[in-house]
Formats: sequence, structure tokens, C-alpha cells
Amino acid sequence: MKKAVLFIIILLSFRIYSQNILTGSIDYNPSTSTVSVIFSNINLLPDSILSLHFETLRVEKCYNLNFIQLFRQLAKKDELHTLYLRDCNLTYLPKGIAKIPNLKTLILENNSLKTIPSSIEKMELESFDIAMNNIGSLSYRKQAKFFASICKLASSSGIYITLRSNGLDSLPDNFKNINLVGIDISDNNFDHFPYVLCEMVNDGNLRNITVDNMQALLNPSNALIEIQNKYNRSYVNISLNCFVDTLCFSDKDLDYLNNTFPAIHFSKNWARVKRFNQR
Repeated sequence: MKKAVLFIIILLSFRIYSQNILTGSIDYNPSTSTVSVIFSNINLLPDSILSLHFETLRVEKCYNLNFIQLFRQLAKKDELHTLYLRDCNLTYLPKGIAKIPNLKTLILENNSLKTIPSSIEKMELESFDIAMNNIGSLSYRKQAKFFASICKLASSSGIYITLRSNGLDSLPDNFKNINLVGIDISDNNFDHFPYVLCEMVNDGNLRNITVDNMQALLNPSNALIEIQNKYNRSYVNISLNCFVDTLCFSDKDLDYLNNTFPAIHFSKNWARVKRFNQR
């Protein structure tokens, strides 16, 4: 029996490299309950895959998939909680995404999304990753519409949003309508910490932040520092961490911070253990 189970756990791999039929690979890993579809030119998931129990679906570099039909297929997968759609040339997200009943993690990294459907408000996501979608290249009007849809996310337990590498220089005020517990805004074009995030930090909900370009963000005119200094007058410059549980820094920022504040040791993932008084 153990040998039979071990045999099943070995990647159930459907690999087809044919010039005339299909390309790429569809792999099933029972031990992690994951289906991976890589470089495949399929239009829909085959029934042989849909009949399997999988909690995670990874789709990458699949440019022929009919996502409208794919979401209809996945609407019947009650066990699916994590969906990766990486580098699939997505320019819009079909509204049927909201019909996947128990989806908690949605990763749309490295696409070219220009719109997000309003139906997303029906989803209870815990993690939403739209890194590397070049959102900053959209007109401000289109950005406002894009974020208006995102701001409809209604996660009761809180959501972590990844906006890394999008060329953004601002965030809209209605961002504070999201029950945001964490955010990654690294590798963007912010010249100061977005004020709306300052408010969310001080309201006590936003607890985990990944940032970079700290030389620009940690300066006396930074809105976050000004707000926090009102409550922590003896904590200056480094008071960015006073109400935040975790900050994640880049290697470049680590060098800057440790050279600027030699009395304090900053680590790449700096969790709040105690408050530091600048000397």
C-alpha cells in the first residue's frame, strides 16, 4: 500500500512536446495538492486534471488559455484556495473570477492588467498579488478606476496586497477602505511614504510593510514620521516602526539605515520587539 501511495505521490506528469499537438507541461503533485501548467498552449484544463483534487493551481506563460471558460471550470472546485496566473498576457480579469467559491490567494504577477472587475468585491481574499503589471503607465483616470475596483475588496480577516514593481508614484485616498493588514510597495516611484498608508498605520490595522528607497522615505518631511512624532516625541526618524510589526528592507536600504543610525542594528526583516530611542 505504501509503495502504491509513493508511486502516486511521484509527480503525475502529463508532458507533451509535440510539434503538431500540444506543447509545455501539466503536472500534478498529490503531496502538495498542486496542479502546475507551464508553457502550455491548451485552451482549457483537460477533464483528467479537473477530476483531481487540487488546492493550488499554478498557471505560467500560457497564452492560449480561455480564462473566461477556465474560471467557469474552476467555479466547481470547492477545494481550490490558491490561484497563480503568472506571465499570461492578461490585460483584464474576467468577472467570473469571483465565482471560484473558496479562493483565498490570487497571484496575477507579471501581466499587463488594465482593469479589475467590480465583482472582486464578492471575494474573501487574504492575499492579492498584482506585482509587475506596470499600473503606473496607465493614465491617472484609468489608475483611479483600477484602484476603485481593488478598494471594493471586502476581506473580513484582512488582506495582504503586493504592488511591487508597478511604476507607481501615489496611492488613492480610498485605499483606506480596504481592510489591509500588509502591503508590499517596493520597487516603485514613491518619493515619500504614501499618506493614506500613514493613516492606516496609525489606525492600527496595517501591520506589515515591505518598502525600499528608505533614503527618500526616512526624512524629516515624511508624513508618516510627522504623524508618529506627535505621539512619540522622543522617537524621531526611526519612528516609522513604532506602530508596525514588520518592515522588510532591501540590501541597499540596510546599508543606508545602518550607516545613518549606527546605534541601531537593522535587519532585512525587522520585527518590532521594542522601541528604539535615537541617541
